[in-house]
Amino acid sequence: MGRSIEVTATGTVYSSPCKLLQVIVKPSSLAGSFTLRDGGDAGRIILSDASVPPNERAYNLPLDHDCKTDLHATVSNCTLYCVIR
Repeated sequence: MGRSIEVTATGTVYSSPCKLLQVIVKPSSLAGSFTLRDGGDAGRIILSDASVPPNERAYNLPLDHDCKTDLHATVSNCTLYCVIR
């Protein structure tokens, strides 16, 4: 299994190579967005949602991505739980 990392702000989620297994998105009371990248804030986009709906239930996005360098998130008005191994 993996471990879950809570992400509430823009920045490095995990600073080493890792396998991203799933992302759980928890919306806030405002419309939000997020982008996950492999390789810092200018790296390759792994997953993005520009319209996270406000006041909704959390939703799960299963993935199977090997991050070659690190995992970076740009987050606005939502919380992410990144499950990595």
